[in-house]
Amino acid sequence: MAEYSKQYCDKYDPGFPHDFDLDELYDQLKPGQSMAVICEGYGFTHISISEEGVKQVVYTNYDESGDDFKFVDLDKIDNKTYKKVFSEA
Repeated sequence: MAEYSKQYCDKYDPGFPHDFDLDELYDQLKPGQSMAVICEGYGFTHISISEEGVKQVVYTNYDESGDDFKFVDLDKIDNKTYKKVFSEA
């Protein structure tokens, strides 16, 4: 079943019920840690906090050559970020 963050729903589909709140999940992490969380709206597979304390989301591209991970600062994502991240070569 698809899951959507509160932040995605608030921005792109107000009134749609969210499944989790990113702020609450980030509160559970310390710098350098990550957590597997899938947001179908934004398309990320994990969240993390960098060693410098920056909140990030992680996009994963699964293909025959192996997994490719891209870290994007939380404040720079939108509902098209997944396509943008993996169209860059």
